[in-house]
Amino acid sequence: MKKYVNPAFRPLPWLLGPAGVAMLAAAASPSGPYGTVREGLLGAVALFYAVRTARLGVVAGPDGVRVRNLHSARTVRWERIEGFALAGHLEIRLRDGGTVSGRALEPGLGFPREHHTARALAELEAALAAHRPAAPAR
Repeated sequence: MKKYVNPAFRPLPWLLGPAGVAMLAAAASPSGPYGTVREGLLGAVALFYAVRTARLGVVAGPDGVRVRNLHSARTVRWERIEGFALAGHLEIRLRDGGTVSGRALEPGLGFPREHHTARALAELEAALAAHRPAAPAR
């Protein structure tokens, strides 16, 4: 199994997690009638996104490709995949004409496409080719 993710997303859980804990701790101390609720909610949201960003990624495994975006996760079996493309992010093209977006593999935040997304695309295409049944001999 191999996980692909934009390297710029890797430090986000380490930034959001402590910020969320600090806000929740501030909410537990008396700081005014509205501060505790606001800080508590912001802390909970920060912790939620810390966990979600830690899980971001596109994972190629023996059965298919698992796509974990911020608000969704989906597994696509190899036999349903037609190919992969870059459309501002990784796009899995399905044989039935549908698509699945892999937002964890979008170039951006200063990382050029060639740095990680194009390499991941080439590796995913090679994995797809390896999982396709061999053509019958004539």
